[in-house]
Amino acid sequence: MKEHWMKHAGLLVVIVAALVGAVVARSAPARASNAPCLSAIVEHREHTEGADGITRDVVYRDTLQRCVDRVYTARILPPTAMATAAKVRAAHGAHEAPDVSALPRLVVRVTDDRSTLAILDAAEKRIIDVDRGSFETLRFDPSFERAASLVDAKTIASLEPLARPSSVATARWLGRDKAARYLRVLWDGERRIALAIESGTLDGTVRDEVHVAVDDAIATAPPAAWEAAKAFPHVDFADFGD
Repeated sequence: MKEHWMKHAGLLVVIVAALVGAVVARSAPARASNAPCLSAIVEHREHTEGADGITRDVVYRDTLQRCVDRVYTARILPPTAMATAAKVRAAHGAHEAPDVSALPRLVVRVTDDRSTLAILDAAEKRIIDVDRGSFETLRFDPSFERAASLVDAKTIASLEPLARPSSVATARWLGRDKAARYLRVLWDGERRIALAIESGTLDGTVRDEVHVAVDDAIATAPPAAWEAAKAFPHVDFADFGD
């Protein structure tokens, strides 16, 4: 009888452990690197009404390619950009820090809230490795989650569902108003990316919008520009200006 009870108790422990494990797995946030591979065009629109009476509107677009623990981005530039960049390079010294604001970037996951940054300078045939001390200088956000999904899981969890309709079956609108500011996110839970982000001040003086167009084609190989740069030497961003 005692043997039968112990066997029954042991089976019960196994079942309970399995159930607890399943609950934990469902409630724990998935790693950003587990998000499905995708390619997209990300459009940024920034509107600012300054106290000086000047209104500024900025629009730019980037390509984004995400797969496993890597995120590649590249600014979409006008046809004249290469010629203009060549003139700027000619005016700079060899050891002067280049303007990397529009150069292709590679973000590699360390953890969900930490990453490394490399910048492709194809014109000079080099890859620039950026040290953590230079992140602030480049206004680089080291969160891999935000690089991969545009909004991190903690922020998504803090938002409330909105009644606003979504034209995408797998996405829903979430948002909040706090301290005279607002945030609205069209979150695609299946593809693990924000398809739209609207933020700014409730008085309308600051208004930022991000719109994401996901490509149906899924790219798993690195972009061609990075494939072509495999043999390029690596230089440290911190060494410029020495």
